[in-house]
Amino acid sequence: MRVCPYTIYDTICVGSQYNTRLQTLTLDADTAVNDTVFDAIVYVDEELHRKIHTDSLYIYYLSVWQRTDTTLQDSIELGQSYTFKGKKFTPEEPGIIPLYDTLQNIHKCDSFIVVELKVFEVIELRKTVDAAVDSTLCVGANFTIEAIDPELSRTFEVFNDTTVTDTLRDVRQLKDSILHTLTYIDSVTTYNLHVWASTDITLQDSIKLGESYVFSDEDLTPTESGLYTYNDTVPNIHGCDSITTLELTVIEEVFAEVYDTVCLSGVYTAGSQMLTITQDTIVRDTIIDARPFTDSITTYNILVWHNELDAEIEWGNAFCGTPYNGADEVLGALREAIEADDLFEKDTTLSLLWKDANGEYVPYTGAEMSPEAEEIDLRAEVSNACTTVQFDHTLSIQKPDYELSDEFADMPAVSKYSDWLLMIDLDSLNKVYGLYPEPDSVRWFHITGTDPDIDADELVGTGYYYTDDRHLVGSYYAIITLPEETDACGGSWRTRIVVRTSDSAPMLAPNAVRQGEPMWLYHLHASGEVHIFSANGVCARVLHYEADASDLNGIMRITTDALPAGVYMLHINNGVDRAAMPFIIRE
Repeated sequence: MRVCPYTIYDTICVGSQYNTRLQTLTLDADTAVNDTVFDAIVYVDEELHRKIHTDSLYIYYLSVWQRTDTTLQDSIELGQSYTFKGKKFTPEEPGIIPLYDTLQNIHKCDSFIVVELKVFEVIELRKTVDAAVDSTLCVGANFTIEAIDPELSRTFEVFNDTTVTDTLRDVRQLKDSILHTLTYIDSVTTYNLHVWASTDITLQDSIKLGESYVFSDEDLTPTESGLYTYNDTVPNIHGCDSITTLELTVIEEVFAEVYDTVCLSGVYTAGSQMLTITQDTIVRDTIIDARPFTDSITTYNILVWHNELDAEIEWGNAFCGTPYNGADEVLGALREAIEADDLFEKDTTLSLLWKDANGEYVPYTGAEMSPEAEEIDLRAEVSNACTTVQFDHTLSIQKPDYELSDEFADMPAVSKYSDWLLMIDLDSLNKVYGLYPEPDSVRWFHITGTDPDIDADELVGTGYYYTDDRHLVGSYYAIITLPEETDACGGSWRTRIVVRTSDSAPMLAPNAVRQGEPMWLYHLHASGEVHIFSANGVCARVLHYEADASDLNGIMRITTDALPAGVYMLHINNGVDRAAMPFIIRE
């Protein structure tokens, strides 16, 4: 057996345990420890044929690290909270409270920390410091009461002499930790404020739009009318601002020109003025504030009308049918006379009158007012605002011959009573009017339906005659237009309407007339009655015809004055003739 020694060096914290091979140690100081392990190693020697036993000797040299404890002191007021080791607590009684905590030092050994927390009550004391401040300032200026704490300061405007008492609570806090006292100091300050008043001035003035105005060394030129306010600030002897206010009214002038006329020595109102005018005059009238900030300036150019007319009127001679042309010529002559006369001018009214059937002069406006006479009494009037001058004249009227002959054979338009031909009697036209009309001045119409308007009839052709390859069934008429240079004074007229019939059968012509125009019944062979029925079958008239053996044509004239416009049926039954023929009366 033999012994194997081992040496071990190690460290340990004071008071902690250390384990060797064979024992557990608690050390307070550095120590050397021996520890023997018997038969630690056993092996076999083959040559000697035996087991070899070896003991192990362990020698431990242990160094002990001492701990480093620390004591701290702290204090709080009663009622305050304290945080220790991450936890907050609030002591309920005054005194000293020890607080412990364990930490590791640099040797990884525990160190103790002791906090001696002192909890004490604070005794409060309060004092007041009074002060007085005199100050002057300008009216409307800001005055600030400043406190040690800026949040307690305040600013206000001052307009009159005033005294302000200001108390600032707790402006200072004096804390004595040894005596455990907290002293509060209040500040009571009285401010005696004297205000210097400003000397404000207000000026009022006006200019015209476009003009400039100098105020406070500045040229003011407003671009629109209205009331403008400008301010200028200048310090007075006390150094306070004195405000000068300018109220500037800008007036726009609106100009107008009026040209007017007035009778000699007449009274004329020019805006707000009433004038008696004896000569051409120019007057200027101004209306202040015609609308807000606007003056209306009107210049009146007044011309004098004279009240006389000395002129010769050239009247025309005879006129065809209606004095239309005569009216134009008369008015034209009047206009020329007025323009040539210096005593009657400007805005003249011309009118033409005629004497009606009641002997009254009424305005003449057209042919429908022409009397059934060969002469017409005309009156021309020339008027202005001052006077009216009249010129009377009797005008000869040549009326065109629109009447048709009572004799059927003398009609300018005739029918050959065939089924295919209607034609104009040119020889009769030339005999009566001294001319042959142009072919296209003869228009043929066919009555269609019962519409009383001629415009509803069908234009079937033009020329001296009308025919086609079919039988002409129905009622036809021609309108012939004559030139104005004829003795008949021109114009248009309508032929009698021709109904297809035979030479011997009764015939009504025309069978479409205007109210008041006559119709004729042809080829009546015996005496008897003729009945006229309205469209609803009511008998409107009964006519009697006495046959005359010497009257070969058997013509009966029918008047339409008493029949209103409409569609009618004419019935003949005299024992010899029997027929029913429709006809139309237009308005």
